Amino acid sequence: MIKDSIHGIPVSVPESWEELTPRQALATFIILQGFPKKSKAVIQMLLLQYYIGYRPTKKRRTLETLETATDNLRRIARKVEFPFDTAADGTIILNNVMLRNPVPYLRLRFKKYYGAKFDITSVTRTDINAITFVECMDLCRAYVKSNDEEYLTMLVALLYPDGRTYEDIVRTNYADRFKNVEQEVKELIYFWFTGVVRWIMEDDLYGLLFRGSKKQEDSISRGMSETISALSAAGYGDILAIRRLGATDFFDLQIDSYKASIQRYVANGGKPEELSKNLHIPPSIIQKLC
Repeated sequence: MIKDSIHGIPVSVPESWEELTPRQALATFIILQGFPKKSKAVIQMLLLQYYIGYRPTKKRRTLETLETATDNLRRIARKVEFPFDTAADGTIILNNVMLRNPVPYLRLRFKKYYGAKFDITSVTRTDINAITFVECMDLCRAYVKSNDEEYLTMLVALLYPDGRTYEDIVRTNYADRFKNVEQEVKELIYFWFTGVVRWIMEDDLYGLLFRGSKKQEDSISRGMSETISALSAAGYGDILAIRRLGATDFFDLQIDSYKASIQRYVANGGKPEELSKNLHIPPSIIQKLC
């Protein structure tokens, strides 16, 4: 937390998604939906007001506009940086990479449905298996293209499985119970999962698995589906067993296969620097794989 003060009153401002409660994470996400129609500075001011519980007086109900905000509020608002990131081209974008699921459970009537985990730490842990990850990626892409809420509802069902297998969920009407989950909550779950995908694509090693496509989001699910069959054919286990591997275990298995290919290349006289040039992979990454 960032510690500061307003008119001598101490305030605490979060500096990461992980410092938010589920309620705060949802409120933050809702406020962020105003970006980029509203500028980053305005969004930061709105977030600050929410975090510190600031309520404008009757004479200053338009405090949400920067023109009427005090210099002190402006100064502190600029510290609310964690929801934003910078793309490779310098464009300001929203930061959806979170270290854990911001919606740990959904309460439907009197029952809690606990969400999938994808905890990004020094040792990444997840209970999402390979086939579920593939299907969730397909659902995200389909939702973007069609804006059909059925895809979003199925995504939530797969990520809040209540002990059911992937096969049980897709072959039954299990997803129907999530139809009435608030739209903003569904969208936040989607926002989190696409952040997981983004983290994978930007990771030095896992990102190697999805190079060579102009649309990496498409290549993830297609590449994984094809790889499941290829790994099975290569003797790594039957298709069902590989489908049920944890997503990161599945990625690690592919990286191991990738390493073996590079090491065979080098053992047969190939030069790492040539491989780096041909595959457009930084020499430092090639060295890690040799």
